[in-house]
Amino acid sequence: MYEKYIRDGIAERGVIANAIARRELTRKDILKLNEYPEVQKAYIGQEYRDKLIKKKWILWNSDYLSEVKYDSIAKSFNLDYMLYLDEVASMVALKKKLTWGLGLLGVIAVVLIILAIITRGGV
Repeated sequence: MYEKYIRDGIAERGVIANAIARRELTRKDILKLNEYPEVQKAYIGQEYRDKLIKKKWILWNSDYLSEVKYDSIAKSFNLDYMLYLDEVASMVALKKKLTWGLGLLGVIAVVLIILAIITRGGV
């Protein structure tokens, strides 16, 4: 399964980062990928230094996710980076679901209000 992330004996950092950002690779997959020597050879640095502190998670959005994802090209790529990218991608996905859910609740509330007005003969 993980061989598609390695071409000609070299880990495809961008492909891996995209897969993590799209939630195609889980934390478990990342840890498994880390066992491949080809992936370890592709590492840039030992840790990801540009993390936003978790207190600022509100700033984690699609733009920030893209920014972190593109860091894999030349700035940073290692286990710490991949796990952080996974955490950001997870939070962004959760925020999208919550936003969609709240929007749906708003639409339902408006429909219920309109139905209440109509059934009372207010329109």
